[in-house]
Amino acid sequence: MATGQSTAFWLNSAVHGAAINKARRASITITVVKAEDPGLADQALSPAAIAVGKVRVDVQLFGTDPSDIRALPAAAAANLVLGYVGDSAINETHTLKNVKFHTFLGQIDLPDPDAPGGTISVWGVAGTCQAGAADTLAELWATAAA
Repeated sequence: MATGQSTAFWLNSAVHGAAINKARRASITITVVKAEDPGLADQALSPAAIAVGKVRVDVQLFGTDPSDIRALPAAAAANLVLGYVGDSAINETHTLKNVKFHTFLGQIDLPDPDAPGGTISVWGVAGTCQAGAADTLAELWATAAA
């Protein structure tokens, strides 16, 4: 997935320290954060002055149980494990390392995957993987068959 693109999943489970009741959908966005070296300010925007910093992984989680979603920003950072049915109808998981939820997004309506043309009301929360200086994308986001 290219930087700045988002991918979304309909979920059958989500765990962040404990199970998140009625988690329905997650969206994951990858961003490559670039930083200018202040020691090379006279060469601003030259290839030597701009270094690829870190990979940033943001996640939005939506669920139909507002109490569980509202509680997440107060929770400590923990691995977020998202369960879903993959392309081959096999249960799979995405594990995002050390996610800290920070913003309650409120209520929105999403298309209902179980009732074409219908909608479901969900509540959302946004979070970010708390990456270490040397963490790579492969260390922050792992996918596996369940």
